[in-house]
Parts: sequence; structure tokens; C-alpha cells
Amino acid sequence: METPNPIKNISASSHPIKDILDSHNTFVIFVKILFLIAMASIGVFSIYSATKSLVIPYVYEKDFMQDYLLAQALLHGFDPYLPISQLAQQFIGELPNNVLPHPSPHPPPVAVLCLPFCIFNYEHAAVAWFLFEIICIFFATYLILCKLHNKSDLKLTIFIFLLLMAWPPLFLELVFGQLMTLLLLLLVCAWLSLGSGKNITGGIFIGLLIAIKLMAWPFIIFFAVRKNWSAVIAAGITVITSNVIAGLIMGFDKIVYYYFKVSAIVSPLYRAYEFNFSMWTIGWRLFDGTGSPILKGLEAPPIVAAPFLALFLSFAMPILLLAVGLKLALRTRSFDTSFGILVCVSTLVNPVAWTHYLILILIPIVIVGRDLLIHDMPKTETWYFLLLCASLLITNLEIRLFILKLTGLEMTTGRVQVPFVATLLTLIPAVSVILLLWLVSHMDHFYKEDTNIDDDHKKTKKLITSSKAHG
Repeated sequence: METPNPIKNISASSHPIKDILDSHNTFVIFVKILFLIAMASIGVFSIYSATKSLVIPYVYEKDFMQDYLLAQALLHGFDPYLPISQLAQQFIGELPNNVLPHPSPHPPPVAVLCLPFCIFNYEHAAVAWFLFEIICIFFATYLILCKLHNKSDLKLTIFIFLLLMAWPPLFLELVFGQLMTLLLLLLVCAWLSLGSGKNITGGIFIGLLIAIKLMAWPFIIFFAVRKNWSAVIAAGITVITSNVIAGLIMGFDKIVYYYFKVSAIVSPLYRAYEFNFSMWTIGWRLFDGTGSPILKGLEAPPIVAAPFLALFLSFAMPILLLAVGLKLALRTRSFDTSFGILVCVSTLVNPVAWTHYLILILIPIVIVGRDLLIHDMPKTETWYFLLLCASLLITNLEIRLFILKLTGLEMTTGRVQVPFVATLLTLIPAVSVILLLWLVSHMDHFYKEDTNIDDDHKKTKKLITSSKAHG
């Protein structure tokens, strides 16, 4: 009797893309090569376009400025959590553009991290940080490919790196000069370390990530529930040590001020901004209105003006997502599935989530893509995956232009009043991350099916062997 093959059964309903990928037709191969070359060319052009952010006056609009000023204040004995505009006046001088009037939202260890860049003036430091980000993306790509192929391939790494640079979130990250490329590299290192059983090393990488951006803290809860105390302790010690080092230099009063005051100052300024897609923003948008006191853009009235409900829902939504995500992560058979789920949760449960934060979900995207290929690209799941990838290519500018076209308004750099329903389109990234979370979890069912079939094979083999023995 022929043993059933789970892979064979699934491939019977595989996606048409599978046929294209497997095709040996000369014309199809030519089109595939042409497509990949075109995407890599877009990646090269994206890097070139991003370098324009290093030219005066655009260089003074980069988010990197706040980290550079944190480090300069630390180096010269100033209060690093003075308003960014005051620090800019002190260490850079008069600027051709407005500078944010609030303290830096980044934690004290970031000031220590950026100290080496203080050997340069700001303009040169921005160039150095840009190159550092490129290096982080390259090594993250290299490590992911090592994970997938169990070997290194420099040419393939360069090619995939260029393909990734065509992705809008990565382009925006280079333009803004934020911290996310470093966090992606740390997250990839944590993924590889924890997946190979190196819990202490993995915990250290997660701790570094939390110390730099206060993200990935759901991993600590997951480790604790799983009783992976070595990872919990390693992460905790790393976070504490990072802040102690910063405190020894800037003073522990500044550490206390940051963790107890700065968030309360900065969070209200961005919690309802149109392109903040965090779970925290939903309550404020529904019951307090869409908009920001300091950023111009789309504004919309609330459905019902109820600040108390806004506050309640702003806490309830992240807690609900955290609970659902942890439950799914704890029920999976695959470590990669759990990790991918927690990355999605970590992206959405913080007070703000910007488009460039999406580069962190590269890991769960890779996990789902790999699982689809392993299981012969089942049709339904592949359609969802393609829809997800398409949604992640939509830029903020395209969303804003579409909303303005729907409402019959002209494009402007000022504040624009639109209906509340129209602003729901700006939550497309949040919907995409939640869809990805579901896909990562759903693909784990294939592992369960494979395991169940393998168990049936073992039982059948054991029965046959027993029958022969008693023959």
C-alpha cells in the first residue's frame, strides 16, 4: 500500500506562481531574470535617491540629528533631554528648518551608542550613520541567507540586498536616519542565536534591542512563560547594564527623568498622527480625533468625542493584541513561528509605529515565504501572501494622495480636514502586520499536519514490522 505524501497532496492545489518559478521555458526564464534585474536596479536607484537626504538643507531634517545631539550633550555635560531645538542651537547653530521642540524620545543608551559619531561635525556624522545603516542591512541580509541556506554566498547576498533596497520602508529608513536597521540586525542575530539553543546570547541581543528602542519587550514575557530563565536574565542584565553605563556618564537623575517624564511629554504629540499605525492610536482616533499638534497632515474629527474612552481603548487594544499574540506563540510547534509572531506583536504594541518600523517584519515575511515554498505554495495561503506583499509596497504619499482624491481636495503641505472614514486607509500597515501575524501562525498548521502524518507513518511501519515478525 502506497504511503500518502503530505507535500504531494498540498501541491495538487498549488499556486500558479509555483509553475512560473519552476518553469524551464526559455521565455519565462528570460522574463524572470529581467524582472529581478529591474528590481535590483530600483534598489540601486533607491540608495542613490536616499543619498540626497545628506545634502544641505535636507540633512537637517533627518531623525539622526536627535541621536547625534543626545551624544553631544552627553559628551559635553549638558542635559541630553533638553528640547531638541535647544540642543541643535547649542551644537549645530542656526538651521534653515524648524527642529522638533520636545526632548528626544530615544532611551539613554542611544546617547552612548552614538558617542563615536561625535568626532565628526553633524553633516559628516550623518554620512557616517548612513554608511553604518547600509552595513547593518547588508549583514542582516547575509545572516538571513545563511539561516535559509546553511552557507554563505556573497554574490547572492549583494543581489538580495539590492532587491530589498527597492522596498519603501528601507528607503525611508535611510532617508530618516533612524535606528531600525541596527535593530533589524540585532533581531536577526537574536533569531539565529535562540533558534540554535544559544539562549544567553539571544537574550543579550533582545536586551540590546530593548535598551536602544524599548521594543521587543513581549519576547521577555514569552521567555518567562516558557521558563527560559537564561534568556530572561541575560536580556534583563543587558538592559540594566546599558542604562547604568549611560547613568554613570549623564547622571541617574536624567535616567529617571527619561523613563518617567519624557514619554508623557512626547507621546501625546504623535499618538493620533495619521501615519502612526500603532494599536495605541486607534482609541485616540476614534474618540479624540486624528492629527498632531506639531506635525502637519490629514486631520479628522472623532466619531464621538469621549477622551475617557480614547484612553481606555488606547490601553485595551495593545493588551488584547499582546494576549492573542502570546497565546498563538505559545501554542506553536516551530520556534521560527513563535519568533515571527512576536516580531509582529512587538511592532504594533508600542505607542508609535512608523512606516520604517516595518523593516523588522522582514523576518516573519521570510519565515512565511520559506514555509510556502517548502509546502509547494498552497493556493489560498499564497494569495494572502501576495496581497500582503503588495500592501507593504504602498507608500505614505500614495495613501495621502488617494485620500485627497477621494475627498476632492488638493495636495498641500499644511493641515487638511478630511472625514474620519478616509483616515482609516492610513491604517493599512497595521492591517498588513496583523495579516502577517495570522499567516505566520496559520502556516504552523502545516508543520502539525506533517508531524501527524509522520506519526501515522511510524505507527504503520511498526504494525507492518510486527505483522512480519508474527508471520
